Amino acid sequence: MCSDDFAVIDFSENKPIFSLNEEIAYVRMSESNISGLQDNLDQKIIAHQQSDMVLFKEYVGQIPTKEREDMIKRYDQKIMGASNINLKDFLHLQYLTIRYVGFKLVFQQWKTFIYKLLFNKRTS
Repeated sequence: MCSDDFAVIDFSENKPIFSLNEEIAYVRMSESNISGLQDNLDQKIIAHQQSDMVLFKEYVGQIPTKEREDMIKRYDQKIMGASNINLKDFLHLQYLTIRYVGFKLVFQQWKTFIYKLLFNKRTS
């Protein structure tokens, strides 16, 4: 999720958004483009978490169940992929998972969390 995605959602004014899945889009990359940089991965993870959560919070009622689960799984991957796992973020993830997906995914998340705590010195 990025600011471009939010712009599309905002401009749609809660009306359906259509896309052409078979079309090709060309993107120009330049040295001034921050998307391709590798020295700011933690900042990117945080930004993606925040944007996903804003989208989730604002539009949860309009998001189909399967996509809710996919969003929560992406949030899970972002939290677990960060250099330092923030306990507050992890507990928020647990709340969202229980409320919108179910307990099966919660057990998987705890398994990953405990594994990282025990075997990965990068977590806090």
